[in-house]
Amino acid sequence: MKTIIILSLLILLLFPLALEGTPSLVKITVNTANVRTGANLNSEIITMVQKGTILESISKIGDWYLVNLPKDIGITATSGYIHYSCIEEIQASQEPTVKPAQPPAPQARFQRFHTPNVKKESLFSGFFIKFGALFAPGPVSFSHAWLPAFGYDFSLSSNFSVGFELQPAIRSFPELNFTQIPLMVFGNVKGGIEFFRHLKVFGGAGAGTVASFESLSLVGGNVTEFNVNFAFQFLSGIEYELKTISLILEYQIKSILYQDAVWGHYILFGVRF
Repeated sequence: MKTIIILSLLILLLFPLALEGTPSLVKITVNTANVRTGANLNSEIITMVQKGTILESISKIGDWYLVNLPKDIGITATSGYIHYSCIEEIQASQEPTVKPAQPPAPQARFQRFHTPNVKKESLFSGFFIKFGALFAPGPVSFSHAWLPAFGYDFSLSSNFSVGFELQPAIRSFPELNFTQIPLMVFGNVKGGIEFFRHLKVFGGAGAGTVASFESLSLVGGNVTEFNVNFAFQFLSGIEYELKTISLILEYQIKSILYQDAVWGHYILFGVRF
């Protein structure tokens, strides 16, 4: 009887330890995931693993998973950190074997002159489409105030990007027999942080030109004019990341560079791909 009790106690004591030491499995869900030396975007990249690769997860620190690395990928490191946005947890029964990462491409003969093409995570990069309207100064009708925008942001680092933005529009004022077709082109610089999981806060500024075609109908005929002016804008907003796209809510204030210029205030909603 004593022997049974002692064995039962040993099982109760050792079973949680055994569970604690059992690694879980994670699967890479993006085309290429960076494996880093530490649990932050500033840490050095050890290697890259391909979509569909299955790894053992040792532990989780915040938004980062510490994973074991296969021995046949040609590096000395045995473990590294991967961001949660690049992986998903899977059941051991679902995938009983761990797939090794694809071996890295052959190194250049003179490695000291060779810079590997490493994909970096970025909070703000990619193609976007936005649509909004002028809300001040007002009051203005929506037909005189709507504004589409599209462009692309290029990553400078994990928190900064540069890009371009095109904003075409048509303004018609039948009561004045006046039509205006402006095209605004801006080069923007943006910076921001991940404020909460999937939620990013950003701000920035841009400068560019406004090319405007204007037509005024008079009794004696039509008067047309083409103008080009320098312009600048400031912007701020939030971006919420979904699985394949991001939703954007943005505030813009912009003006043309001439005396007594009026500041236009815009609210835009958009999608980043």
